[in-house]
Amino acid sequence: MVGFWILGVLISAFRLTGGIWQLRIYKTRQISEPNEDWQAKFADLCERLKIKQTVKLVQSKIVETPMVIGWLKPIVLVPASVFLWMNAGELETILAHELFHIRRRDYLVNFIQSFIEILFFYHPLAWWISANIRRERECACDDAVVKMPENSNIIYANALANLEEFRRSAKQTTSPVLVAAVNGGKLMKRIERIINKNKNAGTGKFQNSLWSASLVFGLISAFVFALFSAMQQSPVNAQSKLSDNKNRKMAVGFVSIPPVDRMENPPKDADATARLLIEKLKSNKVPAIGFVQGAMISDGEKLYPVRAEIDRTWRDAGFEIGIGGYKHIWFYDTPLADYIANAEKNEQITKKILAEKNLPLKYFSYPFLNTGRTTEDKNQFENWLNARGLKSVKYTFDNSEWLYSFAYDMARKDNDINTMKKIRAEYLDYMTKMTAHYEAYSQDLFGRDIAQTLVLTSSRLVADTADEFFGFLAKRDYKFVSMDEAQADEAYQTLENFTNVKAGISWFERWQMAQGKKLRDEPKVSESVERVWETMRDKK
Repeated sequence: MVGFWILGVLISAFRLTGGIWQLRIYKTRQISEPNEDWQAKFADLCERLKIKQTVKLVQSKIVETPMVIGWLKPIVLVPASVFLWMNAGELETILAHELFHIRRRDYLVNFIQSFIEILFFYHPLAWWISANIRRERECACDDAVVKMPENSNIIYANALANLEEFRRSAKQTTSPVLVAAVNGGKLMKRIERIINKNKNAGTGKFQNSLWSASLVFGLISAFVFALFSAMQQSPVNAQSKLSDNKNRKMAVGFVSIPPVDRMENPPKDADATARLLIEKLKSNKVPAIGFVQGAMISDGEKLYPVRAEIDRTWRDAGFEIGIGGYKHIWFYDTPLADYIANAEKNEQITKKILAEKNLPLKYFSYPFLNTGRTTEDKNQFENWLNARGLKSVKYTFDNSEWLYSFAYDMARKDNDINTMKKIRAEYLDYMTKMTAHYEAYSQDLFGRDIAQTLVLTSSRLVADTADEFFGFLAKRDYKFVSMDEAQADEAYQTLENFTNVKAGISWFERWQMAQGKKLRDEPKVSESVERVWETMRDKK
C-alpha cells in the first residue's frame, strides 16, 4: 500500500510539474503588452479594486482564456483576440474577476490545494472537497464583480457567455491546474446564479425586479442554450455570427509591390517593409499575390535597381506576381486605348523580372478597383486581357486599409509611438468589422461562405499587424489559398454590370446591385484617420 501511495504521489507530482512548466511557457512565449488605452484602463481598475501588488497585463497568442499566473509578481494573461471579440465594458468585468483572484491570493491557495491533492490523490472525498473549493472560489469572485457599482449582473453574465464561446471556438477545454481562470466552474450554473443574484432583494422601487430578472434570465438562458447547442452561433462585434463552416477560403492580393514610398530614404524603408511582410506571410502560411506598379520600378526603359530587387525578393520567396497599370490611374478617366497602353507597358516591365525564373504572368488588378466608364470599354479591355492569357481579379473583400496605412506612415515619420499603437488597434477593429460585413454579403447572396479575395496594400501597418489579423482570420476557420483556387469558386461567374461610376467597389456589392438589392451599411473608418488624409489632401 505504501508503494502504491508513493507511485501515485510521483505521478501526481509529475502532473503538477507539467502544469508549472506549461505556465512558464504561457508567461514567456508570444506575449506582448496591449495598447496604452487598455493599460490605462487596467491600471485604473487595479486602483479602484485596491490591489496593492504590482500586476502586469499582457496579451498572449497561445492562451485561449484570461488567467492569472503568479503570486508575488502576478500577471494577467488575456488572449490577444479577445480584445477584438469583446466590447470594453464586458472585458473590464472579466479583468476585474481576475484581479479579485489576486486580491484574495487565490493562486497561492490553489498551489497549497494542489499539494494536498497530491498527498490524498487516492481519496474521492478529497477530490470532491477540492472541486467544491474551486467552484466557490469562482463564485466568490463573481459576487465581487457584480457588487462593483458600474457593473451589472447582466453585463457580466453576457461577458462570461461570450468568453465561453470564444474558448470553445478555439478548442481549448482545460487550463493547467494551478491557473486561476475566469472559465472555472460550471458556467451555466454560474450565469444562472449571477442573473438570480439579489432578484428578491428590497421593496419599493425594486418591486418589479423579480419580473425583470426572470425575463432577463429567460433571455440569457436561451442565449446560453443556443451557445452550447450543436449549432452554436453568437455575435462578433455585434455584426455577424460565427459559422460552423470549416471550408472558408481567402486569397490575398497586395497592391502595390514594391511598397508605396512615404518615408525618408524610401527605397531602404520599402525594402525593409517588404522583407518584414514576406516573413509574416510565410509564418502565417498566406500564399499571397503581389501586383506590380511599373512606374515604381522602372522609367519604362531601365529598371530602378533597389526597387526592382524588392520585386525579385518577393518572387524568390515563392509568392506570385501580377500586374496593375504602369501608372495607378482610373479607368473611368482614361480612354480605352491609353488604358490598354498603360497596362501593356507594365506587362513588358514585369515579364522581364518573371522571365529570369521562367515564371508566367496570369493576373491583372484594376487600379482603384475601377472597371471603366462603359460596359463596352470594360468588355473590350477584358477581351484584351484574355488574348494575352491574363485574368482580372474580382475582389470580394474591399476596404479602406490604405487610409489607416497612410496615417500609420505619417506617425512613423514623426516617431509618434503612441499614435502608431492607437492606429494599429483601430485598424484591427475596423478589419474585424469588415470581415463580418462581407461574410454577411456572402450569406445574403449565396447562402454560404464563398471563397473570398482580399485586397491590401503592402504597407508597414499591414506587416506590423499581420500576425493579429491573419491569426484572427485563421480562428474564423479561413484557409489561405491561391488566387486561382479562390476564383475557381462558381460564385465568381455571377453577372454584374457596374459601370459609369468613378468608384471602385467590392464584387459583393456589384453582385448585390445587379440583383436590385440594397447595399449594407459599411463599417466607418476612424475619424482621426480620416482627418490625417483630409489634412494632407487640403495641403495639396
